[in-house]
Amino acid sequence: MEKIVDAVSPSGRWDFVIKSFLLVATFTLFDGWISEVTVGFTSENSVHESLITFLVGAPFGLFVMGIMASQRRLQQQLSYLASTDALTGLPNRQSFLQDAGALIEMKAGGAMFMIDVDHFKVINDTYGHLVGDTCLVRIGQHLQHQIRSCDLVGRIGGEEFAVYLPDASIDEANSVASRICTTVSIKTASHSGGTSEKLTLTLSIGCAAAHPSRSLNDLIASADIAMYNAKSKGRARVEWSNSWDVKLACGSRKVSPDQFF
Repeated sequence: MEKIVDAVSPSGRWDFVIKSFLLVATFTLFDGWISEVTVGFTSENSVHESLITFLVGAPFGLFVMGIMASQRRLQQQLSYLASTDALTGLPNRQSFLQDAGALIEMKAGGAMFMIDVDHFKVINDTYGHLVGDTCLVRIGQHLQHQIRSCDLVGRIGGEEFAVYLPDASIDEANSVASRICTTVSIKTASHSGGTSEKLTLTLSIGCAAAHPSRSLNDLIASADIAMYNAKSKGRARVEWSNSWDVKLACGSRKVSPDQFF
């Protein structure tokens, strides 16, 4: 029933006009047929009856289509809010994991990136959360500009982002990672309220290769380990995981892949 309502609901101005006319016309014809069968109106009376029905039914048809159009817009807005990070406009954690998981279940190869903004706490403490939010928005824009059109990007939480590259070779993934790892600059007013100053942001990126035997949990765990390795080696760099990263995540670092969900 929900699919039928969604199909009938108008999606645009002309669609609204056409579907409203069809609704009223269908009701008018049906009413005229019922009148002829049950009452036995003459042809002339039937025309008058149909005209009156059409004129009376037109506002009703417009009202019904208006309600359905409003319902469609509300559903679209709710769907957008449920799947989108309010600050950056990127897919949120749930949406990103759902889309990436669907691709991985299709046995698509590729690579997963876990990305963290370096020294973000210092930026927040020094310049305030408003500047920190501006930095996150700028990072989101930077990621969208550097990835391929088929890649997925999302904000996982805080200053952490993720990118999934379906069917990407190692060379393609390295190329995208290198572009993402370039410095990102923003201009912001100084915390003392003086002249604007330039902030240079860097990113630490952990990468893990996807293959058919690897689950989404394992892939994220490996990329996360690689991201922490990048930070421990000086930040502002790209690190790839090794085959033992997931075992390390569950062993020496005491991190279970299940914690990511």
